[in-house]
Amino acid sequence: MKESITTLAIIALLVSAQPVGAESISAIAVAAQTLRGNIAWPEPPACDSDARFVAQNSQNTITQAKLSEIAARKGKSKEVREFASRMLEQSNMDTGFLQTFADAKDVDMSVTLDPAHQWRVTRISKLPKDIFNVAYLAQLNEDQLEELGALDSAPQILDPTLKAWAEQRKATLAHAIVAAGWVGVRRHADRVHVASNHPHTNM
Repeated sequence: MKESITTLAIIALLVSAQPVGAESISAIAVAAQTLRGNIAWPEPPACDSDARFVAQNSQNTITQAKLSEIAARKGKSKEVREFASRMLEQSNMDTGFLQTFADAKDVDMSVTLDPAHQWRVTRISKLPKDIFNVAYLAQLNEDQLEELGALDSAPQILDPTLKAWAEQRKATLAHAIVAAGWVGVRRHADRVHVASNHPHTNM
């Protein structure tokens, strides 16, 4: 603030000086640029499509975080609990990014799940432990595939930072889907029987 006041004083003296030559104009420009650098200018608002993108995708990241938080405690096998812990950490990081973006751009982002997403979390939380692992992996896989499809078909994202995050999120989801598949392959350690037509049954 002290630097800003000093810069303002310099500009005032330069403007009041007579005559105003090329050197004075140049000095005013430099002083004005310095002043601008000392002010915390507000971020420009997000466009409507970016705002909708943040609102919708935050529901996905929060849902996956809540599902994984439950699985990290309730998972029957060590593999599922460790996988869920990694998913929880990643989902919280992505939610944190969206929240930071929303705050900077004055976007309304709710941390409360809508009824459809909350139902998924509630349903998983009430399942008995003997079928929990399979149900959690199936629900997470469904959510991630759904989000991946939504990201691919999302309207044009204008903000470059948000666009870069969306591309990284797609890569993260693709990796998580593959990782969940491998955890599912190893779930025989849980002694959980699944339908014979399940892709991992014949392992």
